[in-house]
Amino acid sequence: MGFLIVLFTTFFFLKDTHMVMRFIDNITPDKYLNEIHHIITNSRKLISRYFVGVFCEIICLTLLLTIGFYICGFNNALLIASICGVMVILPYIGVVIGGGVGLMILLTDYLAYNPSGDVLSIVLQFVLVFSIVKLMDDFLLQPIIYSKSVKAHPLEVFLVILMAGKVGGILGMILAIPVYTFIRIIAKEFFSKWKFIKALTKEID
Repeated sequence: MGFLIVLFTTFFFLKDTHMVMRFIDNITPDKYLNEIHHIITNSRKLISRYFVGVFCEIICLTLLLTIGFYICGFNNALLIASICGVMVILPYIGVVIGGGVGLMILLTDYLAYNPSGDVLSIVLQFVLVFSIVKLMDDFLLQPIIYSKSVKAHPLEVFLVILMAGKVGGILGMILAIPVYTFIRIIAKEFFSKWKFIKALTKEID
């Protein structure tokens, strides 16, 4: 039933792409129409940039992991790196899933050719490469890429993700940047005279 409801709703949203805008226009007071239209336009633009940033992060993670695994001499380095790179995007649980699946593929392939090989050494090398790249992602890639995507300071992005994780856990960290971006756009339209808001939103057009 849930699948049919989603399918039905999606069909009519795609069929009539202006339905949402007409609904928003009808419930918005006339004096706020320009601000609401500006909010929607900026939201689409910055959220799109955010998802482009996520894609760039995946590419960077995959590339770094591939290089690290290749240096370690792992077979299927690109496949393992791609799985880890995609899953690491999910906070907390992504590290466990991506690392676990990647390590399982690595050990399965390694033991198939070297049944009596040094498994502990392989595991330690994998964990070392994975940990280094993950730390680079947390403290370098995410703040820089996301800050460029949503036009916010890297430290600002880092603190928002941390606070969202404390408040909302995994889901909070996933939604942190899109929600924060949307809030900044709204604040710019309605509270732009406040110095604090002006400082936070000065990069937004």
